This record gives sequence, structure tokens and C-alpha cells, in this order.
Amino acid sequence: MKQKIVIIGTGLAGYNLSKNIRAINQEVEITLITQGEGHFYSKPMLSTALTQKKSADDLLMFRKEEMAKRFDLNIISSATVKSINPTEQSIEYLLGEQEGKINYTHLVLALGATPNTIDFPKHPDIFQINQWEDYRAFRAKLSGYQHIGIIGSGLVGCEFAHDLAAHTQVSLFSPETCLARWLTPNVSTQVEHALSAIGVNLYTQTPETQVSTDPLTIHSEKTVQVDAIIAAIGLKPNIELAKHSGIETHHGILVNQFCETNVKNVYAIGDCMEHNGQVLQFVAPLMHQAQKLAQTLTGNPTPLQYAPMPINCKIMSYPVLHLEPLSDEGTWHIENVAGGLVAKYHVNSALKGFTLTGAAIRERMKLLQELA
Repeated sequence: MKQKIVIIGTGLAGYNLSKNIRAINQEVEITLITQGEGHFYSKPMLSTALTQKKSADDLLMFRKEEMAKRFDLNIISSATVKSINPTEQSIEYLLGEQEGKINYTHLVLALGATPNTIDFPKHPDIFQINQWEDYRAFRAKLSGYQHIGIIGSGLVGCEFAHDLAAHTQVSLFSPETCLARWLTPNVSTQVEHALSAIGVNLYTQTPETQVSTDPLTIHSEKTVQVDAIIAAIGLKPNIELAKHSGIETHHGILVNQFCETNVKNVYAIGDCMEHNGQVLQFVAPLMHQAQKLAQTLTGNPTPLQYAPMPINCKIMSYPVLHLEPLSDEGTWHIENVAGGLVAKYHVNSALKGFTLTGAAIRERMKLLQELA
């Protein structure tokens, strides 16, 4: 029986897996199916496009038709997968009003993640930007916005604040300081100083934010009228399709070291996947997963073995590189250097994590070598 790999999702996970498989095996049949338009782009570029002087269309690396031809892929776009039948190894989907069915020998769930639910009234100028299609809609209206409110001070919120500040007035609201999930308070403060220096109005460590419309207004420590809102309050893995198909889930879709779920011949990868209690919604682990799973699916079972993977916050005027410690038993040691900070996390004198900011990012390789 000819091998038929079906991948649900055409984000970075789905497409990079396809490319890795095709580099190993030119014969296997690969089908991708997606709810979106199916074009290939890098999601991290969405929050830095203006700084990079790129339009929404410029962000597309290859259109769907080019990816299909380049890597010999069957791509079904604008389709909704309704169910998975593990017994007969098939999926059923809806394309417009037409129902379809695909059989597989191996199924990969590259379902991605969805923005957390916001308790705001519906409004055409409130955005949650998680896909290229979302960003395209936002950019089409950007020239008409004089003041944009951003709710959320994590990675995406801070990057969008930096990217937009040169083009319009930006106010950022959050109950926490910037990047508080990872950074120590004094490092977080430096990030806030950098954003303030380029004109971002910061309302962090403020009470819960409320939104009203007509006019569009953010209510927190201060009431601020804005023209548009970007809600950047995190992502939740898309797991409902898996749950309804008897596939084990927790925060994400549970897999072993080979990206296998509990259901035979069904795998998961990317933002929807949970391995060893971790959901890693960043590019570096996704790329590693794509490489290893491609080997496994082509007959060479290869386990996940992550190297240290620092997270890059793309605030161009004050970049931040952070490697999260896996232990909470150590202490942070912070040093001011010319143009930045070096924060090292030690457990019994051994380096287990770090944060580098500004010009100190040049220390990256040195610290990664020390970790090794």
C-alpha cells in the first residue's frame, strides 16, 4: 500500500514537516488541508512587518500553488475537517457545501493555536492577529487609525507596540509589566523604558481592562479612547478535533518523544502539541519537531532531543533574548553592561538559564557554550 501522509494545517509546522519529508522521500503522497488560504509565511514576521517595510502580501514567502508545485503537495484550502476515523484511517471534511473524505496511512495534526477568548463587545476595529489573513485585514485599515490600543504585554503585544509606534500613537495595557512571564522585574523595567522612549504609552500593572464601543474606549487605570484595539492575550492549543476523536489531550495534544499520540498512526506537531508537560509555541521547537517527525514518518524513528532554545523578543531598539530555566531552585545574577543587561540563572553555580538585552545579545554564543 502506498504511503499517504495527511497533514491538517498549513502553518509553519505543517509546511516545514512537508518540506522535510519531501527532502527524504520523493514518492510518498502528501496532502495538506487547512481552513485558511494555504499560503506559506512566517507568523513571527506579522508583528515586525512595518519595521521590515513589508506589506501584508510581502510577508508571503510562497503562495499555495507555488508550494504545491515546489514540493509536490496536494493542498486543500478553505476546508473544515469535521472528524477523524482512526479505525478506517480517514478524515472527513467540508469544503463549502461539499463533503469530502481522505484516507491516510499516517495523519499529522498541525492544528496550531487560537487566541484566548476576550470578553469584549464585537467591533470591526478589535483585532486578534494570529494568522496572515488576520494581519491582512488589520493592515487594510491601518492608515485610518490615529491611536491603537494594545491589550497584553507578552511577546506579541510588546512586538506590535514597537512595530506600530513609528506609524501611529500606541497605548499598551496590561495587569503585568512587559514580558513579566519570563523576565525579572528590573529587566522588565528596562524593556518598558525602551518602549516608552519610542513613544509607547504604557499602562502596565493596572486593574483589569474593560472595553466599550461608540466610541471605542479602553477603561483601566485611565480611560483612553482609541481607533482600534489589538488583543494580544495569549494562545490556547487547538485540541477539540483531537478530543472528539479519542486522542488524549491536556493543555495540548499529548504525544511521546516520537510525536505519536495514543492513537495508532496519528501524530501531532507545533503549537497544538504537548510533550513532557510543555506546550512550546515558538519557532525553534517547531522546526526541531518537523525535522525529527519527518525522519520517523519515512522509516527512521527519531526522538525529540531539544537543544537549548532561547526566545527572541523582536523589539528592534532594545532586543531581548531569553532562555527559560527549567528549575526554580536557583537564583538570578544581573549585571549591567554597556548598552544592555546580562542576567544569568545559576543552580549550585551551574548556568541553567539567561536573559540578554540590548548590546549584550552578543554574549549569546558564549553562554550557550557554557550551558553545553
